[in-house]
Amino acid sequence: MTKWLGHLTRIREFDIEGKLIAREPLRIGAGKGAKLGSLIDLPLLRVYLPGKGEVPFIPGSSLKGLFRAYFDTVIRSLSGYTCAGSGGSTCMTQQVNFHGEIDKLERIARRLSRRMDFNNLVQLLWENLCLPCKVFGSQSYKSKIVFYDSYPTKDVRVGVKTGIAIDRRTGTAMHRALYQVEYVEPGSEFSFHVKLLDVPNYVLGLFAQGLFELNAGRLKIGGFKTRGFGWVELGDLKITIVFYGDVGGGISDNKLILNAMDDIDKEYNSGFNVSVEQTNGITGVTVEGENAWRLLRELAELWNNIRDNVVRAHIPRWVSSGVT
Repeated sequence: MTKWLGHLTRIREFDIEGKLIAREPLRIGAGKGAKLGSLIDLPLLRVYLPGKGEVPFIPGSSLKGLFRAYFDTVIRSLSGYTCAGSGGSTCMTQQVNFHGEIDKLERIARRLSRRMDFNNLVQLLWENLCLPCKVFGSQSYKSKIVFYDSYPTKDVRVGVKTGIAIDRRTGTAMHRALYQVEYVEPGSEFSFHVKLLDVPNYVLGLFAQGLFELNAGRLKIGGFKTRGFGWVELGDLKITIVFYGDVGGGISDNKLILNAMDDIDKEYNSGFNVSVEQTNGITGVTVEGENAWRLLRELAELWNNIRDNVVRAHIPRWVSSGVT
């Protein structure tokens, strides 16, 4: 049975920090609804920071949506299954048959939780959630990945682009369809921080692959992606792994070991030395610079070596059970 799906006991944390550097204009919009008197039709989303005033930022929810969509795309391309992730067509809203009890997954999960029957609860979720739901959360089930808001690390330059809507029938400019879009200039820098809690090595690998796609400009942030916006690079990379006990892995001869977290997973062993700190039974490992990128590359390779088995193993039982 899985070692990682529950939330009662912390096994290990995989903490990624760095900065996002805009290589193209970047737009995280506040929607169409400018302040009274503003000439901007599509303003940037802003947050107030003490000492800096209102500044553009990248909400953690945008990053979470971006990476969940990436997981969905990769898994579906490998003939796997992922649910819609929200609304009325998620894994949690499906009818399932668990030990003869037929009901919506969320209702059975709540009953098991109230009875504190956590072993059966973990089994229920393991069998009936798609992999993105297990990793990014669903109704009544908390995400295993925490995305933090990204704030400017230095002064941000903001530009305004004027556009005009095109009539699809005639191919000409539409009458009275001029608009102005606010965006962050290339070269702007934002913080980046994400924490992956107890996830298996293959999830770390798929997430690492997403980071490489982000860095290459194939996975973009924000709006206007097809109009030359959204490419960011990840810089100043620092990875910290914290082990609570030895279930999730540890250090051997100054090498990092990440234990397999379920029956599908594979153990990871680094080929390079790492910096280690130990306090009260908690082991902390820090990897920076090129070794941090090497760690991500090797985890991505681990994912690619076992991805077909992973995808098959995480197809929810209700998909083929016939329960409706």
